[in-house]
Amino acid sequence: MLPEVHEFLGCRTPDAWVEAALREQDVMLIDHKNCEFKAASTALSMIAKYGAYSDLVIMMSRLAREELVHHEQVLRLMKKRKIEWRPLSASRYAS
Repeated sequence: MLPEVHEFLGCRTPDAWVEAALREQDVMLIDHKNCEFKAASTALSMIAKYGAYSDLVIMMSRLAREELVHHEQVLRLMKKRKIEWRPLSASRYAS
């Protein structure tokens, strides 16, 4: 990995995690898709909750659009790799 990435992250990613991620790329992509959707959904929820704050609404609207573009990019990659969406259980960290 690039030294700049290690500096940014502040700690190294364990080799075992990298190996698991490479072994289960379908799970990584499905999870990535879900996270992009959740980010867009959260931005839309904030628009609904804080609609009186026009500056916030504009920023959250832009964020929602950006996250949905990312969502679509991951979906296209999943389609290209013939990975079908399926529900994933929450990780221990998320739980």
